[in-house]
Amino acid sequence: MISNLAVVLRQREYRKYFVAALLAAIGSGMYFVAISWYLFKTSGSTMAIGWAFIATTLPGLLLSPVVGVLVDRWNPKHVCAAADLLRGAILLLLAFGMATGSLQPMHIYVASFFIALCDNFFQPAIAALIRDMVSKEKLLPANIVGSMASQVGTLLGASLGGFAVAALGTDMVVGVNACSFLASAALIVWIRNTHRPAAIAPQPQARDGGVIAQFRRAVQETPQRAFLLMIVVQQVLAYLTVFVCNTLLPGFVVRELNAGAEAFGLIDAGWGIGALTGGLLLNRLLKRGNAARVGAACLVAFALGLVTLAAAHNAVHATLAYLVLGCIGVMLRINGDTEIVKTVAAAHFGKIKSGVIMIISWSSLAVYGLVGYLGDTVSSRYIYLALAAITLTCGLLMLSRPRKPVVQPALS
Repeated sequence: MISNLAVVLRQREYRKYFVAALLAAIGSGMYFVAISWYLFKTSGSTMAIGWAFIATTLPGLLLSPVVGVLVDRWNPKHVCAAADLLRGAILLLLAFGMATGSLQPMHIYVASFFIALCDNFFQPAIAALIRDMVSKEKLLPANIVGSMASQVGTLLGASLGGFAVAALGTDMVVGVNACSFLASAALIVWIRNTHRPAAIAPQPQARDGGVIAQFRRAVQETPQRAFLLMIVVQQVLAYLTVFVCNTLLPGFVVRELNAGAEAFGLIDAGWGIGALTGGLLLNRLLKRGNAARVGAACLVAFALGLVTLAAAHNAVHATLAYLVLGCIGVMLRINGDTEIVKTVAAAHFGKIKSGVIMIISWSSLAVYGLVGYLGDTVSSRYIYLALAAITLTCGLLMLSRPRKPVVQPALS
């Protein structure tokens, strides 16, 4: 497996993407610690963090079909570079507002909306760009390496984030994140020798019809819909767990663990450490079972990690629980992303990927609002246990009815 990863990194254009992902992840890891801590300290409520996360779901709720159609029409490299440039500019404005003392929570919510909108363009576009850079056989190693870059960066950023906030202030940390996105944009623009296959060239508008018609046709022409539905459900549960943990963690650290920003950064870094191992373990697990069954087993392990987190009484214990959750979470994400790329025809990939983002966004909206409210009224431990029960039930149901996919030459 290590040799397969090394082969991917020997490709010069892919290395540019790898460095871009690493830099952006370092900044984003620091930003998450800074913005969560800033909102909690200025408001004293987990609901403020919940509102920020709700704002990040709105682009996926409202605009995913349009985003998917546009990504399928445009050059993915240009989409990724533009998204990074815009995110960098927005973060510079946030840093300026923090430095001058003029920043209000509403400004953060609006900025979160537009940053998430850029991310909704970036995610399907970067997946398409990777697809254009590597062969079908190297998709899994490429996704694992890309995930490792993101997780290493997030780990470094989260590890440094708490100390950076304490030493430099939130404005400087947000400014670092802005610079990381600008550097990522420059590296993506530098990528050469990628092209869009003729099979996914934009079709005449008269043939395609409207946005909704194109989106519906993409779903109808997608093979193995039952298999993909199971994969999507697994991804939704994985992302919801991330959303719940992100919303509750600041309050959990302060109220349940009686700790500060340094412990917050340490616990969040545990997720990144686990995620590094998850990418390497996934390939071994897939040799023992099909993707849907592996994902179902991961849900069961996810539930056990949540129970461990609910029982934590110090930062070390919570960090170990986050390590397990990070390992399982990244396996679910890479597994799902790879299967979608392999199964969905290239001409419809942007639409289907955006559709998955829309499902995750709709599912997370209620969770953010509910968890943001409950986080101020009941112990976070009970919320972790409730989510563990849901995840465990879904995982066991899927394991009782395994489904084996039929390989489709979607990329040929």
